[in-house]
Amino acid sequence: MKNRKGFTLTEVLLAVMVVGLIGVALASLTTAASREAGVGRSKVMLRNNLSLFLRTLRNDINAATYINMGAGTDPSTGGLLFELCDNKSVSGAAITKPGGGNGCVTYTFEKGSKASGVTPAGATRGGRIKRNRSTVLNNVKYMPRYEGYASPSFRRVGNSGVASAIDMTLIVELDSAQTVNDIVEETFLLPNGL
Repeated sequence: MKNRKGFTLTEVLLAVMVVGLIGVALASLTTAASREAGVGRSKVMLRNNLSLFLRTLRNDINAATYINMGAGTDPSTGGLLFELCDNKSVSGAAITKPGGGNGCVTYTFEKGSKASGVTPAGATRGGRIKRNRSTVLNNVKYMPRYEGYASPSFRRVGNSGVASAIDMTLIVELDSAQTVNDIVEETFLLPNGL
């Protein structure tokens, strides 16, 4: 008998099966990693947009001499959140500033649409906050008071009729995965107790 070197059919099939299993495992890991990287990039973009919104709002509040909180506005239907003016006194009377003031900035909320799977009842997703009719923040979720969170929520805080701060609560979510969201609670100190 001749001594033949080589692999048997069983050994070849076993090797192909092991390589195939490793390939499937690597493909599923690559797909999962790619999906997570996409969600991660979306989260970074969401936080960047949120950071820009907060910076713009903080600058507008610091420049304001008068604030109208839009009392009576119901976020469940949308409307005026507040108006920040740098050309009015605390009482609302017009004032002239050296170099002139650039007037008032209005912040409004446009409620999004009801979609399936939104809880609690009455909540919506895809809302917008606008600054002078230009969108400054997308994907704001409207939440009626639920487990302590109402969103969007802006309220003045202070004693004896003079506000010292604005408390804000927002829930902002990702387009791609509504279950991934950020709850932002921020307090803005008001200059001169507006």
